[in-house]
Amino acid sequence: FTEQFLVTLAITAWSLWRKRNVKLWEQQTESVDHVLARVDYTLQTWTCAQNIQQHSSSVRRSQAEHWQPPPTKFVKCNIDVAVFAPAQKASMGACLRNEK
Repeated sequence: FTEQFLVTLAITAWSLWRKRNVKLWEQQTESVDHVLARVDYTLQTWTCAQNIQQHSSSVRRSQAEHWQPPPTKFVKCNIDVAVFAPAQKASMGACLRNEK
């Protein structure tokens, strides 16, 4: 597998997860075309960010990011994906956290 294939696979999995959450939490049904358009847009954005990062000697954020607990009665879900091109593998993980 190529790195591009693994990245596309991870972004597609995320878009399908997002479709599920929109249905579950917003009671809206997204079309297949909408899901695929989100995959295309996210992939283009990721590729652009990778190109900028490769051409920049250092990337600085304008403001520090700090974790904030979710509001009461909410659960925060953080999802991350890693692509290991040389090993031809991708990995996804999730962490759920309440306000405490």
